[in-house]
This record gives sequence, C-alpha cells and structure tokens, in this order.
Amino acid sequence: MPMIDRLKSARGSMAVYVTIVILSMLLVLLALFFTSNAIRKNQLVTALKVKEAYEADNKNAGKIYQGLTKGSVPDSVEDAKPAQDEEVYKFPETTQIEDASGDKIWIPGGFGITSDSATEIDDGVVITDGTNEFVWIPVSDTDLAEMYSTTTPETAVSVTLSQSALREAATTTNIYSKLRAANSYVGVAPGNTSYREPEILSNATYGDASTASSRGIDLLISELGYSGASAQILKNFAQDMVDEYLAVFNSIKSYDGFYIGRYELTGTASKPTVQKNQPVLTAYTTGTSNWYALKDACNKVISGTDKYAQSYMIYGNQWDEVLDWLVDTGARTNTEVYSDSSTWGNYSDYVQITTRAPDPANPKNSGSNDDWKANNIYDLAGNYWEWTQEAFDSNTRVCRGR
Repeated sequence: MPMIDRLKSARGSMAVYVTIVILSMLLVLLALFFTSNAIRKNQLVTALKVKEAYEADNKNAGKIYQGLTKGSVPDSVEDAKPAQDEEVYKFPETTQIEDASGDKIWIPGGFGITSDSATEIDDGVVITDGTNEFVWIPVSDTDLAEMYSTTTPETAVSVTLSQSALREAATTTNIYSKLRAANSYVGVAPGNTSYREPEILSNATYGDASTASSRGIDLLISELGYSGASAQILKNFAQDMVDEYLAVFNSIKSYDGFYIGRYELTGTASKPTVQKNQPVLTAYTTGTSNWYALKDACNKVISGTDKYAQSYMIYGNQWDEVLDWLVDTGARTNTEVYSDSSTWGNYSDYVQITTRAPDPANPKNSGSNDDWKANNIYDLAGNYWEWTQEAFDSNTRVCRGR
C-alpha cells in the first residue's frame, strides 16, 4: 500500500486516550486508551477504563495490597513521582491528579509517573506500566472543536464512507477529523479523495478493497483476523474503523486529553512495546511491509479486559494536536514544527537528508538522544516516519513524522 508524507513533521505515533466513566489512556474506561502508529512512538491511546465494581479477588489482590501498604493515593504528579532509585507507584484504578500548576490529568489504573517525568503537563508528564511509556497531551474544548467536525456527534448529520466495486453495504459516521497542515485546514469528509478519517481505501488494485494476493482483503484476513466474503470483510472493517474512531473521540472528550507513545514503536509484531533505546518496529523490520500489521501491533501494546486503557495507531488529527501543543507550550516554534525541524529532528540516519529518506535497514534506536525530543516525546521528527489512520486518494495511508 502506498504511503504519503504530509506536513507537520512531528506528528506521530502511538497515542493513548482516556475515556471516563471514568476513563482512559486511549484506554477505555471499562476501558480505553489509545496508541498510534506505524511504527511509532506511540500511539497509545489510553482510554481510561472505568472500574465498574470493586472485587477483592486474586486478580486484584496485588493492586489492593500495593494501595494499602503505600498509604493514601497520591493526588499530584509531584507526590506520585518516585526518586531515581525508587519503585514506581502504580495507581490501583484510574485516578485524576494535579500537576504543579493545579491542572488536571488522568492516570489509568496500572500506570504510574516515571522518575524522569516533568511535574508540569506543559513540559511532558510521563506515565509507565513498568514497560511502556506515554506522554499526556491535554485537549481543551477549543482544541477538541479544532480536531473534529463536531463535538456532539449524537446530533450531527451522518456522512457515508467511500464504497468500492465490491459493492459492500454503506457505512456512515456522524463525526470525522478536521485535519490540519501548517495551521490551515486540509481535511475533508469521508467519501472524498483528499485527507480524511475515518475512511477505507476503495481502490481495487492497491486499497483495502483489493482482492489481489497479499493486498487489501488478504491482509485484512491475515493481519487483522477478518473472515467471510470480501464485501462483508470490507464492510466489517469500515464499521470497526468508525466505531474505534468514535470511542477515541469519546475518551478524549471525557478525559480532556490523550496519551501518545513517548518513543516510537519497539519490540516485535507479536509483542510490541514503547520503550527507550530499543530497535524500532517498522514495516521493514516486521517482515510484512504493510500498514495492517502495524495497526495490529499498535492495538496490542496495551490491550485486554484486565487493562484500564487500550492502545491504537494514531490518527492524523491527534498528530496535528500534538504539534500544535508543542508550539503552544513554547517547546518548539511554529517554524521548527511546520517548516524546518532539522534543528531538533533525528535525521542522523537519513540516506538522503534533502528528501529526508531514512535507511530502512538501519534506524536509530528509540529515544537514543535527548536532543531529539520535545516535551519528553522522542523522534517526532525524523528517524522513522509514522503511519497513521489518515487516508488520501483511494489507496494511500498518510505517513507523518518526516
């Protein structure tokens, strides 16, 4: 599947979102947080999971014991942040705490603050489950309106996603992304051909609808586990895309933010992680060279009925929001983010620095140099590009982080 690079060079990766009922890391509350990208960093959307009822069974015994022996639950980032040689305190359930300025942040159950985290949200608060690390991205009501076509999808008019020659049943959505590039809107509604999400790729040769060997339908079966007739597979995939997109929106709206992977995606396709100084997991290194395998890997970073968050591949509008946040907090200038990121991007392994083309066989390890981070997020610009869920034309998923 082709991929296209688009402006906003820092966009990227695996994000996490929270959804409340209390809510999640792009894990959903009952459970949800999310992660993003092809490769990336992140993408953990942790939608904070709602703890429905308290049960003192063996599964929860460790968390209960930890909470009792630790004493009262920390109510601030500073109180929860351990010294360099101390063990990370993991919150037994999804909890809202304050940063040093009194601003609120949700920590999903099973996660804690890292010893090298900032104590201010605007400097990059970092959480960990002991293996994976994510950074909180705050989203105000104004930000939310800049990210989405509506903030009340329950009353919005629906639009129809693209349809293919397979003649699958139509899929509709009441909400979609307002995608941006260099401070201007470039996104359109699903069913068109410019930048958009959620969306399927209707091209019969290279898109999701392709029935050729090792393309669309084949990969939906082998990488994402779909089954059945081709038209039904594509319809089910389209509906899952819409459902996931809405769940992520609800989490962000409920929790006023989401988490993004601190590092690019690491580990293996079957056991992906978001860790420092590890080989980056890419389409090249997975041996599959396709977007579907990386989407599946992003979903696996944080997942399961026992989790308070769920990870997903990052969406384009989340990437936009991360970049805008870097500018708003003063971490980087508008020019450094949207025009020339060479002063802080990781381009040391690029074969062609003028075109920013990385050597696919030799990426730098994740988080290998502090000069390549902004607000505690590493390699947003450079190293490997990050595939997102954003669509373009009828056969392309957009790649960020160039």
